[in-house]
Amino acid sequence: MSVLERCYKGVTQAHVLFALFFLAIFYGNIYARVTLPLAIYILPMLALRLKIRTIKWQAVMPALACLPVVFQFFGAYPPIKNDISVYFCFFYSAVSILVLSRCRVEELLVQNCILFGCILIAFIMLANAALGYREQLDFYAIKNLVATPLGSSNYLAVFLLVGTLVALYARQYLCAIALVGAFMFTFSRTGYAMLMLAVAIWLLDTRTTLLTRYPRFFAFAFITCSLIVFLTAFFLKDGLPESLSIRAGLWHAAVYHIADHPLIGTPRSEYFYIFNGLAWDPHNSILNMLLLLGVGGTAVYLFYLYCVMRLFSQLASGSTFWRSVFIASAVTLLWSLFEVVLLTPAYDTLLASLFALAIARSSGAELAASPVVSESTSVGLTVAR
Repeated sequence: MSVLERCYKGVTQAHVLFALFFLAIFYGNIYARVTLPLAIYILPMLALRLKIRTIKWQAVMPALACLPVVFQFFGAYPPIKNDISVYFCFFYSAVSILVLSRCRVEELLVQNCILFGCILIAFIMLANAALGYREQLDFYAIKNLVATPLGSSNYLAVFLLVGTLVALYARQYLCAIALVGAFMFTFSRTGYAMLMLAVAIWLLDTRTTLLTRYPRFFAFAFITCSLIVFLTAFFLKDGLPESLSIRAGLWHAAVYHIADHPLIGTPRSEYFYIFNGLAWDPHNSILNMLLLLGVGGTAVYLFYLYCVMRLFSQLASGSTFWRSVFIASAVTLLWSLFEVVLLTPAYDTLLASLFALAIARSSGAELAASPVVSESTSVGLTVAR
């Protein structure tokens, strides 16, 4: 507690639990009879400390996206026990928004939690790779050594990219260099392209005023170019790099299967069976959503993402930290067109937690702007500045 007190004013037990929760997101899963993210074990303690009494409407959206699963139970292929874990990420998102939307903390604490979390990822993954390294290993054998309880190399690269952007916007350049160095050891070829794009956007944003002056133009250009790249790869299957060509083949297979259950989707166990029981995924988050949830659930989830990015963009205009969060979210969502990033426990929990903190920040700003604020409401609140 004394260390936190020297760094942050008015630190409370809720702040300590929040920091532990946020750091636990970056650690990953633990096994205690069932395998769950470590953060989810800490969240109930934070909820009890904050005395949650009301439900924010935003917390309902992830749960509504999962509604088609209820109808799947009445279909030809109802979900089985092994399918249930796939839907946990909706629960994680909902409870994270429910709890953290009442938690007003300083941006510095959130920023440092992200940076320390990414350093934790880098340390564990490099330690695991060093301990498991043997001579004469091929590329994929070495790549498989880069893993933590959070996940494998490609998935870890997503979080390291988020940390790199947060560090760059915070002018923590040594930390950013260290995270980029760790990023290189993930051997994620798609990740390398996304990292270069993220750094290019950061340079454009910090060295020019173009993004500030023409935000809608750049947002439209970013979305349009992302769709053009994806659709070009989808329809131009031949002549692509090997990694992208394999992904295009997976996308075609996913579309073929989505056509069988377009409205409410199908349990993962069914398309696992169709693809010979392999741990198959379409390497595209939108196609993965359509497979699992159909058009209805996917539409609800995309609306949820729209609400997230809209709030991030509003806060980005007045905060360097939220600007880094907005850019990092945009790049990782683009990345999700080439990897299953969404509908994964850690990423969904992180995105929902940041969304919840943005809600708390937004409501706190409205409270501060109100001409009459009761003393009982304002006491004990630390509004992020």
